[in-house]
Amino acid sequence: MPPENAMKHNCMKKPAIICVDDEEFVLTGLSDQLSRYFGDAYEIEVAETGHDALKLVEELFDEGVDVPLVISDHIMPGLKGDELLAAIHQQHPNTLKIFLTGQATSDSVGNAVNNANLYRYIPKPWDETDLKLTISEALESYRQKKLLCQQEELLRQSLDEERHAKTELQRLNDSLEERIRARTRELEGSNAQLRLEIRQRQQLEDALRESQRSLATLIHNLPGLAYRCRNDRQWTMEFMSEGCLRLTGYPPEDLIHNAKLSYIDLIHPDDCDRIWNEVQLALIEKRPFQLMYRLIKKDGAVCWVWEQGQGIFSEHGDLLALEGVIHDVTAQKLAEQELRAAKEAAEAANHAKSVFLSSISHELRTPLNIILGFAQLLELSQDLSPKHREYLQEILSSSKHLHLLIERLLLVSKAQDNKDFELEPLLEQIKSLEHLERQTFLSDHLQTTAMQQLTLELTQLPPLTLQSLQHATRLIDLDALSALIDDIRQQHQPTADALMKLVSHYQFDILHQLLERSLSV
Repeated sequence: MPPENAMKHNCMKKPAIICVDDEEFVLTGLSDQLSRYFGDAYEIEVAETGHDALKLVEELFDEGVDVPLVISDHIMPGLKGDELLAAIHQQHPNTLKIFLTGQATSDSVGNAVNNANLYRYIPKPWDETDLKLTISEALESYRQKKLLCQQEELLRQSLDEERHAKTELQRLNDSLEERIRARTRELEGSNAQLRLEIRQRQQLEDALRESQRSLATLIHNLPGLAYRCRNDRQWTMEFMSEGCLRLTGYPPEDLIHNAKLSYIDLIHPDDCDRIWNEVQLALIEKRPFQLMYRLIKKDGAVCWVWEQGQGIFSEHGDLLALEGVIHDVTAQKLAEQELRAAKEAAEAANHAKSVFLSSISHELRTPLNIILGFAQLLELSQDLSPKHREYLQEILSSSKHLHLLIERLLLVSKAQDNKDFELEPLLEQIKSLEHLERQTFLSDHLQTTAMQQLTLELTQLPPLTLQSLQHATRLIDLDALSALIDDIRQQHQPTADALMKLVSHYQFDILHQLLERSLSV
């Protein structure tokens, strides 16, 4: 067939893309995707073995159908993928070859690169968008190379014609020679532009490879693991980083697509439902989720993990997958538990101390009250000598002092035990420590409902508080204290801030310091 007729015949047939895989469902899925994106311009042909693919390639070329691209799996009966691509390259070196496999070794990939001029390697399972982009680039690269070859052929033909016609065209006008030179320059310019475009394309491909390498390095060094999974009850993994082995004891390939076990098998049974509910709520609200749960490792050990992830949605709002990271937080969790246990033990010890002090104070107060009562009765006697009355005053003074020490001990114990203090007993302490002549005045103001309901919550009361109050009672202005209590009564149940302002307004410095220290701790 003459070259002109062959070119016209080829233009009538669409070029073919050949897909080779021994798994029917993979072949069907790949063929459907390629037909959807490239079916208008290309025929999608399929073969299940390497021998069938070689036969199909030769039949298509014999029929004048161009084959710009062959996509092949690696593990197949008969010819392996690298052997098939090498055989095709030997007969048709311009046809581009792509490895689409999940089981290729570095040796097989290297063999395909060296012997078949492999264009790309795409791992299974593939990303549809990435597959579309890669094939589009391959077809465009093939078209550019083919166009370059055609233009170079045209250029060679033009130059040959020019040399052949030189002897006969010497007689022609000089303008004809100029037109030929202009045509030559035009072709050379087109050729240079084409080479520039190819170089730019190669730079883009290099940048893409570098970006993929950086991403792979980042994922490899990530603490914990990164994942992509489906939103199903098994949490079927589509991708897991190498950190999976460090975290769970299982290599990623055991979990991807539930090859040997699913991720749900690693989650503690008591946490499964809670995790599912929290993730579904986050997906409904289209927000990231954070989870804390237990994993059962391969050796049977239980570890705590913290997970953060989010749903990946299409531009139409359809959920595509879940992506996120998982970190081991067992050390932090154990530290929290130990801290909680230590706090509970300290609180129990403090409570036991308070109970002990309360019991001891009760045991001391009973005989002390008897001594103090008999001493007060004896004080009424008229038959005491001055010397005996002096002894009696010493007994009374010592008993009161001992009683005061017991009260202080109880108050400090309650404060350190984080118990609530009522303001009414606190003011009762003020009136009972010194200046007994003020007792009647204070009692008249401490019977109101508002004062009985008002409580002052102290988290820590300094041991010298009562001693400070004892000193303060000697300096209290009774009129100012009366006005303070009236203001408190009018506010019924004032807040802590309001109480501080009232005490500060009436310049009760000792009370103000007490309240300020109590509320700030």
